[in-house]
Amino acid sequence: MGGALPAGGAPSGGASGSSGGSSGRGSSFRNSRVALCSQVYGRPGQHSIWSDGKSVYFVGSNVSSTGFVYSNNGTGWGEQAFPARDFRGVAGPAGYLQLFLQQNSTGCGVALLSQGAIICSAPTRVDQIAVVSQALSFALAEGGQVIRFSDNYWMRVGARLDTGAMPQVPHGSIWGTQKRLFVTTVSGSLYRFESPAGANPVGQPENAPVMTYSALFGFSENDVWAGTTDGALVHFDGNRWDPTTIVPNCGGGVQALWGSNGILYAISDNVLVRVIQRKAEVLSREECDGPKWVSLWGDSPQEVYLVQNDTSLENGACGSTRLFWFNGTRIGPL
Repeated sequence: MGGALPAGGAPSGGASGSSGGSSGRGSSFRNSRVALCSQVYGRPGQHSIWSDGKSVYFVGSNVSSTGFVYSNNGTGWGEQAFPARDFRGVAGPAGYLQLFLQQNSTGCGVALLSQGAIICSAPTRVDQIAVVSQALSFALAEGGQVIRFSDNYWMRVGARLDTGAMPQVPHGSIWGTQKRLFVTTVSGSLYRFESPAGANPVGQPENAPVMTYSALFGFSENDVWAGTTDGALVHFDGNRWDPTTIVPNCGGGVQALWGSNGILYAISDNVLVRVIQRKAEVLSREECDGPKWVSLWGDSPQEVYLVQNDTSLENGACGSTRLFWFNGTRIGPL
């Protein structure tokens, strides 16, 4: 496919990583009926999906390390290619088409996509970015170093959380607000920062069940969920962490979490689940040697977006990466 990257919608407002927003936002990608078909080859962890409520964004890299940013605002999927870019993730707020793009590079680990141009934003490679607002973002950098984006530049937050730890999970995870920031490191440890946007915040180990943590999402600083490499979901109510349910998996544990209106979605390598009032419902299950879920985001409980890698389709016309949309009832192509 080809074509220019479609323009994004208006800023959605509020915390981009909190409740996920509302479904009634007018003309958008919802008017498009053509699924993405692209030969995006790359390691599954490099494929990431995100939305600002008007447009859906997807990033990936092919075998020649050309990075692609795809966007669909209702006029169909458009793409923009950036040679020598190895994109690993995408985050916003992107209403005015400024996206943070994670790159597999220590020369420019975070890039800013603004009006079609790439600008180096942070020199260090990061595992994940958590956007709180247009003025505040956090990222987990190499060695467990948390960095904060405010006043248009990145700065270190506290000391490194992992020093020489061997990776036990594919990547760390980060989620937070101005009041509290939660971090899982590549060693699977869980930390909390109080007042992370203030002066001299310090990350403290959480008093949580001893597990290897792999994913985070929160509805508020007192309503936070963590996933583990064993598939457990653990809930924080502002005072304590309690194990609640298990996400079936084929050894990969919980890969990603996202939620809206109190409804949590989780993916393991082969299963998509919906959690309501701490009870998990399996929405999709693949065989252990079948397709793998690799990324999850959404706008509402009726608009949940997923990325799947199916190596059996690698030589097909559209490649091994497929995008899906769960509308609250069924899963279809996006």
